[in-house]
Amino acid sequence: MVSTPVFDGIKSAVYVILNLTPAKVWDFIIQAPANYEKWWFGLLRDSPQHILIETSLIVFILWLVLIRRTVDPKKASAPPKLSAKEIDWLVDTWQPAPLVPPISDLDKALLSSTKTIERHEGKYLTVRGIKNKVLNASSFDFFAFSEDLEIKQVGYFFLLKIVYLH
Repeated sequence: MVSTPVFDGIKSAVYVILNLTPAKVWDFIIQAPANYEKWWFGLLRDSPQHILIETSLIVFILWLVLIRRTVDPKKASAPPKLSAKEIDWLVDTWQPAPLVPPISDLDKALLSSTKTIERHEGKYLTVRGIKNKVLNASSFDFFAFSEDLEIKQVGYFFLLKIVYLH
């Protein structure tokens, strides 16, 4: 049987657990502070940055749990009580801010040259600035299939067939 370090570690841990007696457990509990102190000073000697980071995290967690006070939103942001006269004055003097900046002359010129759809009639469109109706090529419905009731019904029944058969 091939032995690996992981297997050997698990095997020794199982051996120790199976051979525990109340006296050994009590002995471990009594010696725990001394063992912890030896481990901690060994870690401080070998890796002081590890101790610094862990200590900082422990202090931060203690600060979060014990010291920091959460703010009650009802107490912290209670709006001041206004009289009816002050409310009326605020409403009368209120000026809404514009939602968009004012349009420049260049933007007005660009907007006036932009093609705008005014109506949609089947496969044709009415465009501002063009007298004749034009073919609606933006929707790829050149043959006005979207307005044919028979095609809509066939498509609907086909979808029902797919949904209920699968």
